Amino acid sequence: MSDQRQPTQAARQDHPLRSASSRTVFMTSVGTGNYTPTSYAPLHTTEATLSGSFFPLVRLEQLQQSGIRIDQVLLFLTHEARHKHWDGHTELQDGFRRLGHQVDPIMITAPQNEGDLYTLVEHISSHFQENDHLYLDITLAFRALGYVFTTAAELGGMTKNMQITEISYGAFEVSDQDHPNRKPIWDLKHVVDIAEWTSAYRRFERSGDPLPFAELVEVLCAGECSDQSDAADLLTDFSTSLREVADSLIVLNIPELSLSLQSLDQSLAFLTNYIDDYESKQSALSILRLMLPKLRETVSELSTIIDEPHQSDSSSSSSSSSSSSPPFSSPSFPPIDLCQWLVERGRLLSAVGLLRESLMGIFYDPQSHYVSPSSPPPPVRKIEPLIGGIGHATRQEYQIDPSRFNDEDQHDFITWWNARSETTRRASAKLFSQISQLRNKLLHGWTSKAHQEQSQSMKSKGKSSLSETKKTLTSLIKQVEQLRGSEG
Repeated sequence: MSDQRQPTQAARQDHPLRSASSRTVFMTSVGTGNYTPTSYAPLHTTEATLSGSFFPLVRLEQLQQSGIRIDQVLLFLTHEARHKHWDGHTELQDGFRRLGHQVDPIMITAPQNEGDLYTLVEHISSHFQENDHLYLDITLAFRALGYVFTTAAELGGMTKNMQITEISYGAFEVSDQDHPNRKPIWDLKHVVDIAEWTSAYRRFERSGDPLPFAELVEVLCAGECSDQSDAADLLTDFSTSLREVADSLIVLNIPELSLSLQSLDQSLAFLTNYIDDYESKQSALSILRLMLPKLRETVSELSTIIDEPHQSDSSSSSSSSSSSSPPFSSPSFPPIDLCQWLVERGRLLSAVGLLRESLMGIFYDPQSHYVSPSSPPPPVRKIEPLIGGIGHATRQEYQIDPSRFNDEDQHDFITWWNARSETTRRASAKLFSQISQLRNKLLHGWTSKAHQEQSQSMKSKGKSSLSETKKTLTSLIKQVEQLRGSEG
């Protein structure tokens, strides 16, 4: 029943990854119980079965016998626990001295209310130092204190760059079926890590950023799965695909994003099959098993948005070969739904840039060379001077004389621009002007005095300038979508 694993690279002697100034810390506590001698199985194959009344001594000795050097022991005691097991008692004190540690207990007070809990977490975390490597034992911590210690350690991990290597629990209430006379030790770190995995998934779902998830996969690959070549290869492919999706979203390369999502979906399928067939269920891969279904849903949603134009393109091109057909289904132009997807995830500047490109898609022939994803349409920066001139034009017809321009891309755009109705040309010029104004506001306007005054006015009315910008952008997306639909 015990999970005897090889220690990870981070758990080996002297921690190769730690800096010269970091410490390896063993943190523990005891309550007021009457503890009896108990035999505990090793957690890793490099450890031995040991017995003792106080589990902290058992676990500390197992770690040191396996070659791990502990620099500091942090022992937290309530006043009642100190009276019961420390003052005037020698077993615990002698045990620490025998293992080479002079321990001075750190006194804590049992919380009486929620405010006390916050105070206790702060007090515990104040004893951590930058870059500590922590082995946390919560076996004898009185009731909820084990959870409080874990929370304080997580806080230390964030504020002091501390690495939690292990969270041990001697399961003295469990009988080992293979060895009835000894108790198993559980490493609860993998269970606690579920919160971190969940947070990384929510980051991807809510902001479209898969990098935190990729980083956790890479840690898993370099740690527990480092000696499992099949798992390591699958995890490497998985993290690579996640990073490619992240890069494609940053630069908004739609063809690359589509290919990256296909690769990611394939990696997810392979990894799911591997984990389902994996013999050992007692591993950190179990965490990933829980997360993969939701991750596949998110990837599928984004893939549907990206690939939708390809599906409609095949049907529209087969039904009509007219050279004047609008390119709404052309894979060269970003899908309008992706603009809204970006807005919902707070990527407003990216959404604005994509919307500008999407608006220009009205004025290109789907049968032209622009339809190929490898030959995208000319960037908006080449067309923007033309639209800017149109927006301020005095002629009612909003047309451009192609002979005034030598650039081939601009000439092609002008041809298709003039082929549209006056209503479309006028509406497009107005929308492009509004989108450009919003883009300039996002790029430069946030620090202006006028914007600060406007933002302060909105706050006084219970409104947020960011939420108002999202509403404006959503409205523009709908207008562009309607314009494209009317031309279709």
